[in-house]
Amino acid sequence: MARKSSTARPLRSKPSSARRAALRLWIVPTLVIAGLFTGATGLRTLSAHRHQTQIGGPYSLIDSTNRPTTQARFAGRQTLIYFGYTHCLDVCPLTLATVAQAYTLLPPDMLRPVPVFITLDPERDHPEDVGIYTRRFSPEIIGLTGTTAQINAVAKAFHVTSHVTLDPAADRDGADEEKGDYRIDHSSVLYLMDGQNRLQAILPADSSPAVVAHDLAPYLAKR
Repeated sequence: MARKSSTARPLRSKPSSARRAALRLWIVPTLVIAGLFTGATGLRTLSAHRHQTQIGGPYSLIDSTNRPTTQARFAGRQTLIYFGYTHCLDVCPLTLATVAQAYTLLPPDMLRPVPVFITLDPERDHPEDVGIYTRRFSPEIIGLTGTTAQINAVAKAFHVTSHVTLDPAADRDGADEEKGDYRIDHSSVLYLMDGQNRLQAILPADSSPAVVAHDLAPYLAKR
């Protein structure tokens, strides 16, 4: 039997604590940036990897004028749907403002999708509330609400996730969900639907107006 060589292998020197710290400072941001890029890219290309019938579906809601509204109202028109709520302090208003500005950046000969805002908070967001809220950003945005059952149904169809959390600040003073002392944490993306209410693309809601306009353009027809 051949004997193993007794030649000693040179020991690798362990990196110093300073070097390890420097590596961590470089690796962590790199991984975070890569994750964010992959996530955004994945959202932009999601429609190419999922069957269109898996996300979206028929809905029956109420607009700001108490008019019953279903997907049939937008037949033949693309829609850009966003789920949120009017008491949202940051993500929702920023997203609606971004959409409104993105539309101004689209070429004038392109047909713009009907922007639609669907509340996830039917207990507080009555028809007039969603109307007042959406008009702050653009008169083109159609705000929709409904009963709890109706909102749950459309949220399920679009795979929207949400969670109600009592406001910690208000909780110290006796917060109560029934009094409206709560916030809603929810998924935040833009759903581009075609004229037959079928999914065309899912766009990240945290993009800039220029990026949203750029991502929408390939899906839009000319007048």
